[in-house]
Amino acid sequence: MGVAQEIIASIMVQLPWNAEPYKHFHRQPGLGLEEHGTSARIVSELCALGYKIHKIGGTGVVSVPAIGAGPVVRARADIDALPVTENTGLDNASSVQGVMHACGRDTYIATLFGAAKILAEHQESGSGTHIALFGPPRKPPQAPRPWWPTGRWRRSRSPTWRWPST
Repeated sequence: MGVAQEIIASIMVQLPWNAEPYKHFHRQPGLGLEEHGTSARIVSELCALGYKIHKIGGTGVVSVPAIGAGPVVRARADIDALPVTENTGLDNASSVQGVMHACGRDTYIATLFGAAKILAEHQESGSGTHIALFGPPRKPPQAPRPWWPTGRWRRSRSPTWRWPST
């Protein structure tokens, strides 16, 4: 089986695993710079996968595993929720009154976890650097002093490819 087929097989096996972090983040959202529970879970999950982490912007988390020479890829998942009341009645509905992940950031977080997990499982199959950036708010009013000019997340070469591109 080739590397691509191994990764696709890993994704299929991982989908049930990814559902739990998604539901957790949906149930426990945090407004901008108040995502302390989200941040703590991210740190815990990444450390369990063997990643070294760096904190940025108060609640943000970055991991930069370098696996030899190769391209640098940065993927970002914003972690802040919105001041919206959820009335869906779903079993994984927000438990925080007046706050919910109404725009899919819980999905972004779980997806970036999935990528980090697959890369951790297949380190011997590739090379390069994957920057996983779980970011706090980047814009006012929640981020009156932007964190990105500090350079704290720049622990490796500039990305060859970014997702999302902004």
